[in-house]
Amino acid sequence: AQNGRYTKIGNRVFVTIRLTVLLVGTGSSNVISGLPFTVSTNPCPVSVGYFANSAISVYYLSGFADSGTSTINMTATTAATATITNGAAVIGNGTDLAISLVYYV
Repeated sequence: AQNGRYTKIGNRVFVTIRLTVLLVGTGSSNVISGLPFTVSTNPCPVSVGYFANSAISVYYLSGFADSGTSTINMTATTAATATITNGAAVIGNGTDLAISLVYYV
């Protein structure tokens, strides 16, 4: 199941997504595709408000939308650390995510 909404005001896009993965299949374990517009500025942070059944055990989960793309790259830590892992393979069968972000186009 996937539900998403966006509102575009001028050059700013507000996005909320609820993604529940039944089976990943040939999909990505670390990238969510399909933002409504291409991101124009530096990486925009993604807020993860809820997650369940992550493919890996995580201590902290977030993400970012990189400029020139319409995708979200998931990031995470698996323990208390000073550096976050880019491209964390957190999406698996049964993963449930509620995320939001604001970005410029």
